[in-house]
Amino acid sequence: LLIALRTQNPLVQCITNYATMKVAANVVLAAGASPAMVHLARGQTLAAATAAAKSYVATAIANADALSVGKGHGPTQHFATLYSK
Repeated sequence: LLIALRTQNPLVQCITNYATMKVAANVVLAAGASPAMVHLARGQTLAAATAAAKSYVATAIANADALSVGKGHGPTQHFATLYSK
């Protein structure tokens, strides 16, 4: 099952509370899928939540090179929005 999951790398929409969002995302990543953590629970519309998630991920990817961790596909910089360049 895990081999099939990691081969397909599906996008999984995670519905959770804000306090456990990072834990849920890390579990989904460890299993080989890609988590989509959106802010629908905060009262945003689907379009606004999707735009916010896209912006967050794009910023995290753009700032990932600063981490200099490992080889190949690197991690995203989840704290990029907290730091100014």
